[in-house]
Amino acid sequence: MNSTKCDFRIVALAVIFAFLFATAVMAQQEPDTTTIEINGRIHSPSELLRLIERSNLVYELGEDTTLTMQHPEREVFRTPYYIDSSHGEWELRNYNMSDSGSQLLTIADGAFEARDFAAALELYKEVYDLDPSVSHILTLIGNCYFMLGDYRSAVSCFEMSIDSNYYDCWAHWFLADAAWIRGDSARAVEEITIAHLLNRNHEQLLENLVHYRQATGAGWEDWTFEPVYAINQDTSDAHRIEVRCNGDWCFYAVVKALWKYEPNYAETMLANIESPYDELMLQEREATICQLVATKGEDYTLELLDSNLLDYFIIYEITSRDNPDLLYRSTPETLKTFAKYLDTYH
Repeated sequence: MNSTKCDFRIVALAVIFAFLFATAVMAQQEPDTTTIEINGRIHSPSELLRLIERSNLVYELGEDTTLTMQHPEREVFRTPYYIDSSHGEWELRNYNMSDSGSQLLTIADGAFEARDFAAALELYKEVYDLDPSVSHILTLIGNCYFMLGDYRSAVSCFEMSIDSNYYDCWAHWFLADAAWIRGDSARAVEEITIAHLLNRNHEQLLENLVHYRQATGAGWEDWTFEPVYAINQDTSDAHRIEVRCNGDWCFYAVVKALWKYEPNYAETMLANIESPYDELMLQEREATICQLVATKGEDYTLELLDSNLLDYFIIYEITSRDNPDLLYRSTPETLKTFAKYLDTYH
């Protein structure tokens, strides 16, 4: 392993404070170490270093170029879902169909795969008559019209499907394609964006999104925010905390180390939190803000904060990659704000 390691307190002035000066975060403007509070207020990068300086733990920072992203294969949704809130709680569910409807659906799918779209259309209509609560069948009916070149009927079916279940990503996807063919490029971009958000890791959806945006001149900047780091206690001395990073992810990693290992840090930061959502997000907000200030600068970070898009940044760029169902917790209006985030930052 090609790794270098040294006491964080030793390297702070030589390496990290230089980094802070480069991003216009002036350490001397911060309060004295003893006056920095841990009370739920997000700390600046220079405050983080001062908190580490006064810690009874020893934080070691090392560069490790062998570290890579470690995550399971990211989930791609292959079946349609709907939101069930009938019991007062949010539930992501698959459709339930009658036995007869399910059997006929298999036959209809076979006809579609055989490219007998006229026969598939009639069969899907029969399925819908049997199970009218399964709104995704409207999407399949619309897709048959689309393949038959009847784009007006296709759009009508896709819209009815979305009216019944806004979270059917295929309805938005196919509606985008139909809108594009009909010359409504703005709507195509809008619908393919919603479809992408509802199936965050689907590669073909993202490719279509990029294609439509580039074709309309909107463009797409392909970048990711994927921290590469590792933190753990020294196996021979629990007093020492090892923080290793591949690249310039040190501030993100330091925040994660403080939340995990610094005595009472997490508990005190969360003491005055009023909602489960803020409890979930506070750690990620602090890590993300400090990392962005250090690497992108204060102007970039303040713009993100002033536009109230920080949480959208966090959810889209970080948490939804491994938990794509999080975006299903968004209302249609909130999903449109995610689309605004993508317009602004991608």
